[in-house]
Amino acid sequence: MLGLKRRADAKAFDDLIGVLKGYERKFRWRRMLTRDNEFAEGYSSMLDLLAVGLDCYIQNSPDEPRFVSLISPTRKIGGDNADALYYFAPLNPGKGYRIRGTMGGAIYLAFTVYGGETPKKFHIVSNASTPGIRVDADGRFDVHIAADAPERNGNVVATDATANCVIVRRYYLDKARMKSEPGEQEITPDEPPAASPLLSGDEMGKRIRNLEQFLRGWFGISPIPLPPIPPAYNRMTPPRQASADTGHWSTPDNMHSFGFFRVKDNEALVIEGRSPECLYWSVHLWNPYLQTYDYAHHPCALNSTEVELKDDGSWALWVSHRDPGHPNWISTTGHPRGFVYFRWLKSQTTPGKLKTRLVPHQPG
Repeated sequence: MLGLKRRADAKAFDDLIGVLKGYERKFRWRRMLTRDNEFAEGYSSMLDLLAVGLDCYIQNSPDEPRFVSLISPTRKIGGDNADALYYFAPLNPGKGYRIRGTMGGAIYLAFTVYGGETPKKFHIVSNASTPGIRVDADGRFDVHIAADAPERNGNVVATDATANCVIVRRYYLDKARMKSEPGEQEITPDEPPAASPLLSGDEMGKRIRNLEQFLRGWFGISPIPLPPIPPAYNRMTPPRQASADTGHWSTPDNMHSFGFFRVKDNEALVIEGRSPECLYWSVHLWNPYLQTYDYAHHPCALNSTEVELKDDGSWALWVSHRDPGHPNWISTTGHPRGFVYFRWLKSQTTPGKLKTRLVPHQPG
């Protein structure tokens, strides 16, 4: 007998099961979560994170990495975006890689290298994004991740001794083009990998540990505690820029504002504001597990091309269960409470504070 309890892979697997069971206990016994859908979404969140983690850490290697698609209309993690595609590849600290691909229909392309031991402690090593990235007339790019990068932007992206992954972000204003022209990217290491040996227990144990740390990081901030008292709902935080040490997979190119909504069948939350000049902005509704609602079938997310402005350039958004007859309706998809999240990409100035008011609403 090989003594399974003493093997690195067996011990790591036992610990992984413990992490999953611990997260289940966390969301099942959180007092603020009382509704059937909130428990069901907890299981959905856990399984989506597990599926992503398997692709990123078990079936992938920094010696010979490949890009993994992180989200889709049915697989959602980490505050996903209906207008964006995200791709992950693991990195060896300090090693060089080449990323080649095409822009497709994206209006924004970024390469962000992250370092840190766990997602909760991730920090940004470097970030390069369009228009700083050179793209040729055919929409092709060639980006080098290098330890001796002469600049922090452009087609050379810095890495260091803490780097462990790179994420490619692609934003789109046109959802049809996002589907028909997503663009592509592939990554190759500067040092060709040696012939793959037989998979060892130690190597599998290391991969399972990486998956465990990934899950621990995201499970640590989810579910977001829902406020226990009504006054904490239906208001928005002042917009601010994400910092390099925010944690998890943030980007410094975005500014954001967020808050909790709670509406009854006969109410609507009206959010009013004015967006500064920026490349893109949007509003999404999330559940407590940082997952968007079903935007494939419901208008529960709007971007800057989909919002109808007033004559003075400001806007008003209506969050309610049923269509109020307003062009800027955001559907709760039946959720009586949840999370509202705004993004402003490459904003020239900080957006002004958003105003909110709860109004009577009699659906037609």
